[in-house]
Amino acid sequence: EEDVSSLQIDLDKIITWSIENNMDLHEDKFEVLNYKIYSSKLLKELPFTCNLHSYKTSKGKDLLPSANVRDLGVVLTPDCQWTTQITTMAENAKKMASWVLGTFKNRSKVIMTIAFFQKSQQARP
Repeated sequence: EEDVSSLQIDLDKIITWSIENNMDLHEDKFEVLNYKIYSSKLLKELPFTCNLHSYKTSKGKDLLPSANVRDLGVVLTPDCQWTTQITTMAENAKKMASWVLGTFKNRSKVIMTIAFFQKSQQARP
């Protein structure tokens, strides 16, 4: 409980600092991710371990824990596993390969390298 109030105070300080320094934070994009390390199946089923903590933005929006959060292109999950990130990357690679292989009949190394490079550059924000 002390950690929750401490994090809320820190969040409030960051928001206040941003306002004082004329920096607009997109509070609608704030997300919370609660890491659950070494959580056993039994603990997940006990009612008293499922305390749901939420935080509030300066605009009064509740920040509830997310199932996963994307940060700098990496998908983070509460269980600290890479399954979601790997699955997402593999699906994107399959889509790119499918586009390149379906577009070009010539499968020479030079053509495929240029096509993959060009497509990957277009996919970047």
